[in-house]
Amino acid sequence: MFGSELPILPETLKKAVFGALRRVFGILLLAFALFGIIIVLSNTNDMQTWTNISTYPQASFLTKIVDIFAYAIGCAPLLFILLFLIRTSIYIILGKSRDHPEMSAMQVFIAAMFFSAGLAFILPNQNAGGVFGAFVFRDFHGSIGRDIIIGTFFMSVFIVLASIASKITLSSFLRFFYRIGAGTDWIFRKIFSRKEMEYSESSFIEKPIKNIARKKTRKLKRYIVKKLDENQDENSVEYQLPSPEFLLKSNFSSSVVTREHRDIAESMEINFEKYGILGKVREIHPGPIITRYDFEPEDGQKINKIMETATDMRRAMATEQIRIALVPRTRYIGVEMVNPNRQYVHYQSLMSNPDFMDSEMKIPLALGVEISGKPFYADLAKMPHILIAGRTGSGKSVFVQSIITSIVYHSTPDECKLIIVDPKGVDFNKWRDIPHLITPIVTEAGAAVNVLKWAVREMEDRYKELQLVEAQNIADYNKLADKMNAAGKTFKKKVPVGTNEEGQIEYETQEVEMQNMPYIVLIMDEIADLMQQARKDVEACIQRITQKARAAGIHLVAATQRPDTSVITGVIKSNLPTRISFQARSYIDSMTTLGERGAEMLLAQGDMLYSESGKQPIRIHGALIQDKETDKIAKFLRAQAAPDYVEGITEVAAEISNSILGLSPGKGDNEDLYSQAVEIVLRDKKPTISYVQRRLSIGYNKAALLIERMEAAGIIVRQPNGKYEIV
Repeated sequence: MFGSELPILPETLKKAVFGALRRVFGILLLAFALFGIIIVLSNTNDMQTWTNISTYPQASFLTKIVDIFAYAIGCAPLLFILLFLIRTSIYIILGKSRDHPEMSAMQVFIAAMFFSAGLAFILPNQNAGGVFGAFVFRDFHGSIGRDIIIGTFFMSVFIVLASIASKITLSSFLRFFYRIGAGTDWIFRKIFSRKEMEYSESSFIEKPIKNIARKKTRKLKRYIVKKLDENQDENSVEYQLPSPEFLLKSNFSSSVVTREHRDIAESMEINFEKYGILGKVREIHPGPIITRYDFEPEDGQKINKIMETATDMRRAMATEQIRIALVPRTRYIGVEMVNPNRQYVHYQSLMSNPDFMDSEMKIPLALGVEISGKPFYADLAKMPHILIAGRTGSGKSVFVQSIITSIVYHSTPDECKLIIVDPKGVDFNKWRDIPHLITPIVTEAGAAVNVLKWAVREMEDRYKELQLVEAQNIADYNKLADKMNAAGKTFKKKVPVGTNEEGQIEYETQEVEMQNMPYIVLIMDEIADLMQQARKDVEACIQRITQKARAAGIHLVAATQRPDTSVITGVIKSNLPTRISFQARSYIDSMTTLGERGAEMLLAQGDMLYSESGKQPIRIHGALIQDKETDKIAKFLRAQAAPDYVEGITEVAAEISNSILGLSPGKGDNEDLYSQAVEIVLRDKKPTISYVQRRLSIGYNKAALLIERMEAAGIIVRQPNGKYEIV
């Protein structure tokens, strides 16, 4: 437990009594420390104490206590201990707890001993280290020839121990001097009346580049966007990434474990015990929105039994929501509770973080912050596709906005292209005509299906280019393109064109002019509408894209507010392994999206569970992006360049798209279904029942009948091991 029990007092009165006693003790400790500092600095050696005989009157009892400590270890080490007592007393008064306070006190005491010994060697004739320092000096004097070396060693150990006890790290030390420098710079700018940059709407149009550009600037290489000034030299066009100043700052700071957290942990242990679950809270991780209490159950406690108490614990703890889940790679059970005062997470802290600005990720996405408030980033190029689900008001659309923001903040239009499908027609209208788009924002379901088919065709075309230069993926292709273009060369390759009269293969040398391929991110805000319009085509396109498009640099982000089996079908679920679930209506929706419970216990407004490729879900809080922020970003992007749209993306011919998907026009009858099955088997060389079943979205029995019909027709033959082979 985190405190003693007073069974005769009610819980609230017990907390009040302990709180009052804690504050009284903290005030007394603070008064003693301040009094000790005054005594040491006043240097009252003429008073009669236990270490000093004088004709003056005797000193007070507290003065004698301070004097004997100063006599034992010296004035400077005693001041160090008194300053530590002042800091500790302030923590006690404010109710802020420290992990293992007895360990910190021991570290301070040992550090003071090394301080005393170091002063004895550095100032040997001034008795600066007290009696203890004198004893150490006598024992080590002349042991290695130079006392200054021993003194420096003792002082170095003191500095290390003092830093550990005070929890002062190198990063906090550097941050302290950085803030001093920033404050000094601000004062000088105020003195010399330097105006700070203003970001009004007019400045986005009149001076879009010089005043608000980040330092990170890149030359456009491929897909040069249309310039606003047609007379401008193409080689002089520079694209500048948006400034983090367009975004609002977060107002939360690093949280510490308070007495309130300790009281909640104690109450949690008591309430768990009421439901037959024994254990202790070992660690507390406070954050801006959620605090996680790591509960270690005693041996023999079943995890399922603990998780089933979530609803009862929510009532017992009188809180809005409680989620219970395993903490990966530990023995703990994480009990996540909502903070009484929820703080907002804004996007600027994520965009201005060096982990994002200087990231080596191909397509870094700032997903939000972890429970502790630490920013969380992931690479879309490695995911490589995302399925997002969440009920209305859960923050799903705002999160998709943050994905677009991450892309435009890290990638230039020649590095990453966007296709946005917005069936509602209002959520993403602010991003219209930005230079990253390769087609206007798609709002019609029929056009969205054609966009998917175009993506499949683009994927196939890219694979042909990769095969031509023997590149495994888009990253290798772009490296080779940069190398060839820098050398002013073209890629040459011998390609077989046929055979001569003697039957020998003839080759032809082809020159390939290589240009960088941009990544393409296809964002679909609502796939439920598409599934109602053309389920079969949508499933076939998503299956082709998710299975092959990663190496070609095409990535899919699909979102829905209806996470049921009619939308998230088996085909879609099996091909989108990375999933994000916001607040779900029930545990059934959570199971459909994530494959496990938990999403129904989330909060609204950006609270999510992130599961990458079937791993244990991680709880993340998405950052809030307001309309005025996206307005500033979009205006800045449009002011730099106009989009270079690719024609015909939403008007893919039916015969072309069906040949890409391996399907014949129309649904057809059994003969058409058999023809499709034969075409798929011969083209993909996979004569199996499961493959035909999956590709045609039919039942097992019907797929088996089609395979048997092919066997009877002599198209395939059954081997002794039971497998089929194409004749």
